[in-house]
Amino acid sequence: MAPSVVSVATQEGGGIISVYGIQIAAANYQQSVLPIILSVPVLYFIEKFFKKVMPDVLSTVFTPFCTMIVTIPIAFIVLAPIGNEIGTLIANALFGLADLGGIGILIVMAVLGAFWQLFVVCGMHMPVILLAQVQIIAAGYDPFVFVSTNCAMAAVWGCAFGAFLKMKNPDEKSLAIGYVISAIAGGVTEPALFGILMRFRRTMLGMFIGGAIGAVFSGLMGVTYYLAGGASNFLVFTNYLQGGQMNTVWAIVGMAISFVIAAAVVFACGFSKEELAEMEA
Repeated sequence: MAPSVVSVATQEGGGIISVYGIQIAAANYQQSVLPIILSVPVLYFIEKFFKKVMPDVLSTVFTPFCTMIVTIPIAFIVLAPIGNEIGTLIANALFGLADLGGIGILIVMAVLGAFWQLFVVCGMHMPVILLAQVQIIAAGYDPFVFVSTNCAMAAVWGCAFGAFLKMKNPDEKSLAIGYVISAIAGGVTEPALFGILMRFRRTMLGMFIGGAIGAVFSGLMGVTYYLAGGASNFLVFTNYLQGGQMNTVWAIVGMAISFVIAAAVVFACGFSKEELAEMEA
């Protein structure tokens, strides 16, 4: 979905755009891939229909054209809002459970610590972040969202480091250590996420287990986060300094737990024998 469409609709149409005469609210889907994921199966069946009914001599040009003519309004009017709503529902459910306190907030922290990176990949993270930022503005700190997501981030660092230790191929090892450096020094986890975790799916176990355990530990220690939009590299500890010395120490320990456990899990069982052999070939 072209960002210019959303931009023009927001600036000139008061947040409303027209799709084949149907008025819908404009929304920014730049950071969300869930609408795309929902649209792909629909596009598949629509394209299959047009391939079946379109004469072969016209199919090359008109099948893609007709497919997009039908799919785009369905995506804008139905699927994209559904994707947005799913993200909002998940965010509200997590905050509702956290409001129960006690075991409820620990469950939420475990979920965020384990699956946060998948939320980001699917574009369902923004509603959660927005609610967390509102909480920081209102209360001055966040007791669970960013605390958990930082443990999830550290778990990705650990997965990349565990992969570096496990891999034997020099080229793969150099890539893996590059992912570690870019994540820890630059705060950019996408190379590790797409270069290792999405490529070798078993490595996600390290992210799930390490992120969840580190987040729950941080919750048990009462760690609180203070800076919305703070550092996401090795300076991440500065986001906890306002809570005092022990708050910062426990935050670092929680992230270290996520890192170590994730690295250990990836090293122990993150790769199948076939994957290791293929890298050696």
